[in-house]
Amino acid sequence: MDDIHAIVQQHKLSVEQSRIVLKGYYSAWSLLEAHQQLPDVRLPALFSSPSLKTIAQFGGQSGAPNFMDDAAWLFDVYHPLLSDFVEYMSRFLHQESMDLVLDGTLEQPLDFVGWLLKPETAPATQHLHAAPIAFPFIGLFQLMHLVVLYKTLRIDPGELTTLFRGAIGHSIGIHIAAAFASVTDQDSLYGCAEKALGILLAAGWKMQAGIPLSHVSKAILDDELEHGGHPSPMAAFSLLPQNRLQQFIDDFNQGTNSADSKVRIGAYQRTFCVCCLRHC
Repeated sequence: MDDIHAIVQQHKLSVEQSRIVLKGYYSAWSLLEAHQQLPDVRLPALFSSPSLKTIAQFGGQSGAPNFMDDAAWLFDVYHPLLSDFVEYMSRFLHQESMDLVLDGTLEQPLDFVGWLLKPETAPATQHLHAAPIAFPFIGLFQLMHLVVLYKTLRIDPGELTTLFRGAIGHSIGIHIAAAFASVTDQDSLYGCAEKALGILLAAGWKMQAGIPLSHVSKAILDDELEHGGHPSPMAAFSLLPQNRLQQFIDDFNQGTNSADSKVRIGAYQRTFCVCCLRHC
């Protein structure tokens, strides 16, 4: 039979109509799976055509500015397909994040399942976008897409990796690309996902420990918030003359068409921090 997503697209349904149809369709997944009555699905031409070669690409933080809302939508629509995986990874990250609560980096342990089911219990936006939370959350969000993909195609995770010629990533996506490329079966998916999310959690902690959010200049924050931006520390430079660093920044800004993608220097103690005018 045709894939339900192809049918939704053919009928040009709105986002809300698509959500209702897909959620209703997959609500029966668990029952059909238990009775081994899941329908066979035709492999899309994207993966079955010998003339097409696909690469899996995973983005970074700037590619998912509304990751909380997007993840909640995905978890709601495909809940029967995602619940086991997301609950397992959420428990893993909850346990791993306890040390970050003890050292004061986080106010509370990570509870992604709880936040997805009850968004009102999630941290405020500023804290939600902090590296120790955003990094593993976006990584989990990307992994959720992979779980939905292999389950809706009715193949196992190892088969899914063979449908791609390679996997590439930027920033957070590098870790997910490496994890995806290493998957051979269901067990390895969970193992690789744990490693990738654990690394992202540690990387987020290290970044915030080096340059806490509280050290971003209030003047810069006020100025950019007034103009619709949300600046955050991007990189720290030492042993480099400020005028030389400024030359690099000027060259970058001249080649950037988008006003909210330009960068500037913000001094932090004796280190120069290059800040982006949007949250990258």
